[in-house]
Amino acid sequence: MLSILCTGAAFYSNNLTAGSICAAVALLFLYARFGLLAQIKRARDLEREGDVAASKRFRSLHRRSVLINALQLVLLIGLNFLPA
Repeated sequence: MLSILCTGAAFYSNNLTAGSICAAVALLFLYARFGLLAQIKRARDLEREGDVAASKRFRSLHRRSVLINALQLVLLIGLNFLPA
């Protein structure tokens, strides 16, 4: 939610780079939360039931989620080093 507010504030102040970074973070959050999380939960449940293929899928989806979170962290840290 904070990224959405940050996006609006950055575009309002004509800082397109900061606005674009915040928009990317917000979109990645929305994808991870509403797209990826349901798939991860489903694969995890199937894995617990003994489905070997679901185990591979869970690991792959979880890895994608971790990479998205790491990318968001790097983007937001980098945002602090942009010129004002």
